[in-house]
Amino acid sequence: MRISYILTTFSPAMFGDKASIHLKTISVDEAKQIIDDKTEIVATRASHENLAKNIFGITRTARFADMRPEKEAILIHYRGPAVSDDGLTPATGVVTLYLIESENYLEAEDECDGTVDT
Repeated sequence: MRISYILTTFSPAMFGDKASIHLKTISVDEAKQIIDDKTEIVATRASHENLAKNIFGITRTARFADMRPEKEAILIHYRGPAVSDDGLTPATGVVTLYLIESENYLEAEDECDGTVDT
């Protein structure tokens, strides 16, 4: 698995009109194992971009995320006081990371009917 983007914001518009996505909470250590030197940060605020840089130690940035099927991302969800421009997490701030996996849209006939094959 290769992570294309570190996101600090989330919008369904990133996925176009035909994608299914799966979210999974992961730790910082797990996230660091699946990012590489091609992973890009997509942030709407400089302080959030710096937060991502501080957490992951990467510097590549992108203006937009194109989450086509088979592209993965990590979403940083931050809660707490405002992040300063240096990107350091305030002592009372909480960061949760979500692995976002996208794939081709599953039509209704492709969905599970609830039965289990034995």
